Amino acid sequence: MTIFHSLSDFVTFNLFLETMSRLDGKRGDVPVSFPLAIPYDRFTERHGNRMKKWITALVLMGIFLGMETGSFSHAQQRLSREEALRRAREIATGLGDDIRSMLNREIERGGLSSAIRVCSEQAQEKTDEFSARAGHYAKRVSLKIRNPKNTPDADERRKLETFAILKQQNRLEQEYADVVTDSAGEYLHYMKPLIVVDLCTRCHGAREAISPEVTSVLAERYPHDQATGFAVGDIRGAISVKIRLSPS
Repeated sequence: MTIFHSLSDFVTFNLFLETMSRLDGKRGDVPVSFPLAIPYDRFTERHGNRMKKWITALVLMGIFLGMETGSFSHAQQRLSREEALRRAREIATGLGDDIRSMLNREIERGGLSSAIRVCSEQAQEKTDEFSARAGHYAKRVSLKIRNPKNTPDADERRKLETFAILKQQNRLEQEYADVVTDSAGEYLHYMKPLIVVDLCTRCHGAREAISPEVTSVLAERYPHDQATGFAVGDIRGAISVKIRLSPS
């Protein structure tokens, strides 16, 4: 038994397990922590670097559905409705808390301009990490996007538009979940609205109220930015989680 020598080794091994399980028509038990004592040396001895590179290339090209960031795979682990809702809440809460803590730390360390870098890079990486670690679709979405990766799909867009109406009517709840049916069966779609607080307005508020330094960084990183003009209490977007359900 040995410890993974690098994060890339860990990722490659997990991709191997995921790929083989998909070829078998089922999802395997994939390790989700790092570092982890796993017989990785036996994996490399048996399959070699060529196999590692081949698997990684296939995944990066998106040949296996569900392996790419923010995708929703038919092959995901299926859960009961109760367990799916519990897991969705856990993912959404954990993701929101982690990103908020990350931003606060970066603002204290390097100011708002530094926090924008965290928003543009690390926050998306954290979202991808949560999705991969949980084995379920997890994504931050908004009607007014800054990062194109946060573009909602058609269903998410409809629900975000409904949230905006409910907010105007003072009827917005803290979370929403429904069961959706598609060609692969049923899945739970959970969405947690993200509400603008004072901290958010420093980068997402009225354009004339955003500092010149922040405006300059935003123009450089996001020339097509739509995510300004928000006020405290507005809906910034939502965390969207989709989890496949086991047959009733």
